Amino acid sequence: MRVLICTPYNSSPEVVQSGIGVWARNIVEYYDSISSTIELTIIPFDRVTRVDSKMSFISRCISGAKEYSHHIKKTSKILKQGGYDVIHLCTSASISLLKDYYLLCKARRLGIKTVVHFHFGRIPDLYNNRNWEWKILVRVISVADRTIVMDIQSYNVLKERYTSVFYLPNPLSLKVKSFINYRKNIINREPNRVLFVGHVIPTKGIFELLEACKGIPGIELHIVGHVTPEILREVKERLVGDQHWLIFHGEIPHERVITEMLLSGIFALPTYTEGFPNVIIEAMACGCSIVTTPVGAIPEMLDIYGDEPCGLVSAPKEVESLRNNIGYLYKNVHAAKVFSERAISRVNRLYSVNVVWDALTNIWES
Repeated sequence: MRVLICTPYNSSPEVVQSGIGVWARNIVEYYDSISSTIELTIIPFDRVTRVDSKMSFISRCISGAKEYSHHIKKTSKILKQGGYDVIHLCTSASISLLKDYYLLCKARRLGIKTVVHFHFGRIPDLYNNRNWEWKILVRVISVADRTIVMDIQSYNVLKERYTSVFYLPNPLSLKVKSFINYRKNIINREPNRVLFVGHVIPTKGIFELLEACKGIPGIELHIVGHVTPEILREVKERLVGDQHWLIFHGEIPHERVITEMLLSGIFALPTYTEGFPNVIIEAMACGCSIVTTPVGAIPEMLDIYGDEPCGLVSAPKEVESLRNNIGYLYKNVHAAKVFSERAISRVNRLYSVNVVWDALTNIWES
C-alpha cells in the first residue's frame, strides 16, 4: 500500500513549528524503525509566516494562498501521476479547509482513497455555532472516505452523523521515550519547580499562570517557549516587586525541554483551547504532576473524569482555582507522586507510538 501524507513536517528554524509537524515526525520516525508493507511519502505543507491574533482575516487568506499554492500544485501533480492508494491530509481547519476540500475532490475523481485528519479540538464549538467553518467542515467530511479526530468530544459529535469517523490520539515519540529512560534516574526532580512549555501568548493562559504562581511562597516558575518583547513588557507591567521566582528560557532544543520536564515537580498549561497537546503527553511520560484546563483532548489524556485521574484541571481564566491546584500539588507530596505514577502508566499504555501506528494503519487498510 502506498500512502501520501500532506502535513506540516520540517523542523528547520525557518518554518513555523506546530503540533501537526511533531505528529508527522513521530510517525515517520517509527515507520523508519520498523519493517512495513506500507510505503509512506511525505509532502511537507510547511509555512514560514507565523499567524497571530493581530493578523486580519484577509491577510491570513492572502498569506495562506501564497504559501500553500506551491504545495497544492505539487500534490496535484503527484496524484495525477498515479500509484498511490491513499492520500492522508492533516489539517488545523479554519481557512485551510478550502485546500483540503480541493485536494480531496481531486483525489476522489482520480479514484484514490482519502483520509482527512483534524488536528484541532474545536469541533463541538463549531457544531454549536454552525458558522462558515462548520459548513466547510461538513463538506470536507462528506467528500473524505475516512475522517480522523484527536479528541473524544469531537468524535462523539461526528459519529452520530457520519459512519466513517475514527478517534486517534497523538503518540509519544520513540526518541523522547528513549531519552527519558536514559535521563530519568540521573536527574533529581525539584518539587517547587513549576514548568510551562509553549507559545508564550495570552490564550495559553500565561498571565493567569503568573498571577497564580506569584501568590504561592516558595514556587519557582520556569517558562519555555517563544516570547515576544511585547509580552515581556506586559509581564513586567503586571508583576510588581521581586521577580526572582520567574525564569524565562526562551526557545530551547527539544532535549533540553524534556530535561526541564524531568527537573520539574509540576507542569502547568492553563490554556484556553487545545487539540491534543504533545507537551502534555511528554510531561506525562516524564512523570510531572500536571495542572491544566479541561479543553480539547486533555480530559481523556489525563483521564480527568475517570477512576484514576493523572492531574488536576481548572477552568480557563480561573486564577484562584489554578493557584489552589498548583499549591495543593506543591504541598502534598503523596498526591503528586500518585498523579505522576498514573501519568507514566497511562502514557505508556495508550500513547506509545507503536499502539498509535497500528491504529493508523488499520484506518488506511480499511
